[in-house]
Amino acid sequence: MAVVGQPKVNGAAAPFQAFGREIEILSFTAAGAMSQADLDALVEEVQSQNVSVTAIGDFTADSSTSVNMIVEGHSAVVAAGYTVASVAF
Repeated sequence: MAVVGQPKVNGAAAPFQAFGREIEILSFTAAGAMSQADLDALVEEVQSQNVSVTAIGDFTADSSTSVNMIVEGHSAVVAAGYTVASVAF
């Protein structure tokens, strides 16, 4: 059983179990601060590429310039206006 990170759910951390699932942690970096609407649009764009967004890392609207996501499914994810990089785990 693979355990990746400690995602927070309502302020409580819990192990993420990914046994038998094809997952990847991706970092999306924008040129400037991202709004909540930017994040919502980014999630929609990512999900439109045959992957599911399983978890979203720390994000502060109008302050964060990047966000990490755990995505499930095999695909080369791209996002217009963002630099996308795989995060080693």
